[in-house]
Amino acid sequence: MRSWLVDIDGPVHVADFGGTGPTVILLHGLGGSHANWLRVGARLTRIGRVLCPDLPGFGRTRLAGRDSSLEANQDVVSRLMDVLGTPPALLVGNSMGATIALRVAAARPRAVAGLALIAPWAPLVGPADPGMRTILQSPAAVSALLRTQRTRPPATTLRHLIRLGCARPDRIPPEVLSAATRIAHERASLSRAEDGFGPALASLMEYTRRPAVLRAMVGGIEVPALVMRGTRDRVVPAGIIDSLRGIRPDWTYHRLEGVGHVPQFEAPEEVARIIIDWALTKLITFLSAT
Repeated sequence: MRSWLVDIDGPVHVADFGGTGPTVILLHGLGGSHANWLRVGARLTRIGRVLCPDLPGFGRTRLAGRDSSLEANQDVVSRLMDVLGTPPALLVGNSMGATIALRVAAARPRAVAGLALIAPWAPLVGPADPGMRTILQSPAAVSALLRTQRTRPPATTLRHLIRLGCARPDRIPPEVLSAATRIAHERASLSRAEDGFGPALASLMEYTRRPAVLRAMVGGIEVPALVMRGTRDRVVPAGIIDSLRGIRPDWTYHRLEGVGHVPQFEAPEEVARIIIDWALTKLITFLSAT
């Protein structure tokens, strides 16, 4: 893997896993970085050139006066695709990254060939039904996340997010955990003004108040999609996926047994295999692009 910077109103760090052919863009979730995808990215080079940007305020990309809202990150991904100038891309997103992928696909259908959505943070109904609430619709959970992020070192926040996002943290490959920890220590030397966590979380919370908008957006997406969720996901309840299936029965759905909210941490080989098998079946035109 090599890295490079692209200027999108400031430097954006991009991890380049290599590969040839059509473009595959990996999008991390809240508090994540390219390290989340280390064991998946290399495997996906079988189906294309694989890139993973660290979104502004995360990983090795400083906020640098930019916003880290869903809207701003949607724009970053869209402009990265313009810089690349390649045929339509496959967007692979986890949690917040999946939400960003959905937004890009809705806004620019000709630029996206397909979506692989891992634990998509997509509150398609209001919070009235407790069985449909995401953890970000719990004031106590949100307060705990913000308190941890604001008052503790980034490495502590990383451990908190791992406990929240993984059913079995011991299954995280050592090199992946080492890379994520190293990035957390790098970010510890930065000013709080360079951290995108709080604004991104606020943007996600605002999104929970607009389920009708999200339903309309999802219903209008024109590309095929793969949706995965771990059976032990404590962030995105199963009811969210059931609701998504009700709106898009034409999409492909897959359960990851015994896995939490960040499957690419706990089961990277399985995640990569499922994406590759789906792409070989559903994205023939995409895979034939040169």
